[in-house]
Amino acid sequence: MSGAAAARERLLGGVRALYRDIWQAGEAYAARHQAALGQADLVQALQAAAHLALAIEALAKAAEAANRQCRALLAEVMLETGCTHTTDGTLSAYLSRKRKILSVDDAARVPPQYLTRPEPEPDRKAIREALERGEDVPGVSVITPNEMTLNLRVEAHP
Repeated sequence: MSGAAAARERLLGGVRALYRDIWQAGEAYAARHQAALGQADLVQALQAAAHLALAIEALAKAAEAANRQCRALLAEVMLETGCTHTTDGTLSAYLSRKRKILSVDDAARVPPQYLTRPEPEPDRKAIREALERGEDVPGVSVITPNEMTLNLRVEAHP
């Protein structure tokens, strides 16, 4: 088997593995979706929709993980084979160097014109604690949002 054929098989094997993870998360989502649609009772429909939201989150996480793995595998194979650029006319994939990183090795030797002093900023934790003790802190107010947020907590199974 040539080097190109081996690289192709490695790439396709990795892509197949990624598909399995996405498929499983998609199947779980589809099952929760069907369960949500089949509920006649409001309380059960609410619970089913909450489970559906978690299944969507799991699917999104699986897709994000697969995306990272696919990109890493693609970059590895491109680097190993020396094929640093490929295009099909509508999409180009290419390798490029990351940006240079500035490293300050000894801050004491940096000339003063390149130093900054951070502006003082309110200590939110200390202010919150003072307000909770009933103290008055000028220039500060507490805002209570009028909107609700949905929280989902997965209960541990015995």
